[in-house]
Amino acid sequence: MIRQAAQDDQDLLLRLMRAGAGRRPARQQVQAADYDWKTPHRFTGARREHLDQLAKRLTEKASAKLSAMFGAKLALAAEPVTEHYASELSGSEAQGSAYSVELTGEGGAARGAIRIPAPTAVAWVGRLLGGSGAAGSDRDLSALEMDLLLDIFARLTEAVCTALADSGGKPVSRGARASKDGRLPGQDCDEYCRILLRPAGAQDDSGVSFLLLSDLLEGMSAGGREEAAPPPAELRQRIIGHLGTCPVLVTAHLGQSQVTMRDILALEAGDVLVLPQTFEDPVSVTVAGKAAFTGLLASCEGRYSLHITSCEDYSNSKAPGGQ
Repeated sequence: MIRQAAQDDQDLLLRLMRAGAGRRPARQQVQAADYDWKTPHRFTGARREHLDQLAKRLTEKASAKLSAMFGAKLALAAEPVTEHYASELSGSEAQGSAYSVELTGEGGAARGAIRIPAPTAVAWVGRLLGGSGAAGSDRDLSALEMDLLLDIFARLTEAVCTALADSGGKPVSRGARASKDGRLPGQDCDEYCRILLRPAGAQDDSGVSFLLLSDLLEGMSAGGREEAAPPPAELRQRIIGHLGTCPVLVTAHLGQSQVTMRDILALEAGDVLVLPQTFEDPVSVTVAGKAAFTGLLASCEGRYSLHITSCEDYSNSKAPGGQ
């Protein structure tokens, strides 16, 4: 079968040693980081950009609403949007003592909350009462002050509704009362997006947090107009049209033969490896690694070709779990 074979085992060992002493391919250094299982990662890529656009719109709306309410300019700045589980927000943020109001959607379904740290709430209510608006203390508000705080929450709810509408989201409504150090609605595993707006120049969490359920933000688009889903028939044609242009690797298997490692190492240019198949034997053709056709070797315009003689029949194949 082979024209030339290795002389002895010593020759085989020398060949293996020379092969092992060859230049090894350089390995590319890849930087890896541990996956943060404590944080949701629902929004990435373009969807993450939509969240940033929502935060920008919300910053503009909330700044305008509060400035008009206080009778003086209040510039807010947005921090990068972060994702959290409800258990984290109900624990770590509640420890900072904050007033919150629940946000609801159609039918009263929970959609999130707006939170204002207690010192900020005291300061903003003080501005409405003619005070300086300086950072206040962590004290309980009186009944009158709670009414004024609800007015502030009402303006902030209007701001988030407008920002959501501009981004293609659904409107929300605020609850009838505000509470201090309240837990978020829903289960601890619910996913939230947090948009923190702080007064320009502030370095702490002295601003207001909009905690919105991730489900509420799923359908957002950057321009506020989400493309309507095509009918099923049109969607099917799109998929078929896309698949029709995908390149597929087609491989023709002429045959195979089993030889020893000594014979493989002895192969040189000009040697002939004989296959057990004959020209009349069918050649199998695989598509993407799966058997698809069989055929016979042929010639076409000076090139090797394959004359298809049969195709695999998938009509009776069963899907996984099918009957």
